[in-house]
Amino acid sequence: MSISCLTRKTASASWWIGSGPGACRGKKARIDLWLKEIAPSDALRHRFHDNPAAREDFKTAYCAELQQPPAQSAVRDLLNRLSREPVTLLFAARDETRNNAAALKEWLEERGLSPPPSPA
Repeated sequence: MSISCLTRKTASASWWIGSGPGACRGKKARIDLWLKEIAPSDALRHRFHDNPAAREDFKTAYCAELQQPPAQSAVRDLLNRLSREPVTLLFAARDETRNNAAALKEWLEERGLSPPPSPA
């Protein structure tokens, strides 16, 4: 599983977890599936948008959202897809380390839910 920033290059990916494909307007991205249910809520994104120092608070709140039934259904879909093929989580934030895709990847890895890296 990898993450990629849409603001830096054209991307091709299996999953979009951001606020919506409209955020990519003007970008040439191939997005196979958009999982709105696994994205942080608008309220959460807006609350922490301009406050990178609050990353841990964002992650805590986002993890709580990921425990809710709609997100859990999307997590199952994501895990099913990960078991079959490579997945790239896309984001449109300026910060490549402090974004929802990175937080989701960390959340999955902390729970042992992401696949091991492919052998080189």
